[in-house]
Amino acid sequence: MNRSFRNRNWFWGAFFIVGALLLGASQLNLINYHFSFWGVIATLVLAGALIQSLVMLSIGGIIFSLAFLSILYAGPLGIQALAPWTILGIALLLTIGFSLIFFRPRHRYWEKRLHHHGHPYGPHHHHQYNGGMVDEETVSDDKTELNIESRMSNSIRYVRGNNLERVNVTAYMTGLKVYFDKADLIENAVIDVNSRFSGVELYLPQAWQVINKTNVSLSGINENGVQQVDGKVVYLTGDVVLSGVEVYYV
Repeated sequence: MNRSFRNRNWFWGAFFIVGALLLGASQLNLINYHFSFWGVIATLVLAGALIQSLVMLSIGGIIFSLAFLSILYAGPLGIQALAPWTILGIALLLTIGFSLIFFRPRHRYWEKRLHHHGHPYGPHHHHQYNGGMVDEETVSDDKTELNIESRMSNSIRYVRGNNLERVNVTAYMTGLKVYFDKADLIENAVIDVNSRFSGVELYLPQAWQVINKTNVSLSGINENGVQQVDGKVVYLTGDVVLSGVEVYYV
């Protein structure tokens, strides 16, 4: 068992022990607030996600963890007037705003260097850009379908592969950048993006003709750059909810 796995066990183990103590104390009226079983579980998960997001310096993870905790404890906080969707809307706007200020502009130079000069850290690495932790990985496989997933972290993925038919991108409370410029997709291939409370950036070759078939809910998809109208057809599908997707043709 490696050290990181042991540390994770200690982290969550301590959380659940504290949860057991809170639940028992509330049932015995030793504390003023009454905790339900599921309320304790939800609090532990959200508090754990908040701490991990703080460690990873994940803007979306921090803000949405606080938002869900605010919804859970709206009564004691005196914010019942704010409907859950209002709180989530505020969290989304804050995530987009802070991400634009602190993440994208400051890291662009280093991303270009890594992208054009190769990946110096091997297939998977965690490192920092200007104090922000970024999870970076090259994704490749002999199969015709690839899966990319990022949750509550700032992530960069470089897609590699030949004759790819489908690439599934899953983003949850995260900032995710995916580079396709060195990937070989077949005609009528599918890039399926399922995003929740996230900011996703897709970097695609100009030679691809991308047809947008996504389902968008309280979100936005923007295209940047020029694509060839007679290039290889690639379909962009999936569900985008409370998220922002930026498509760059490079």
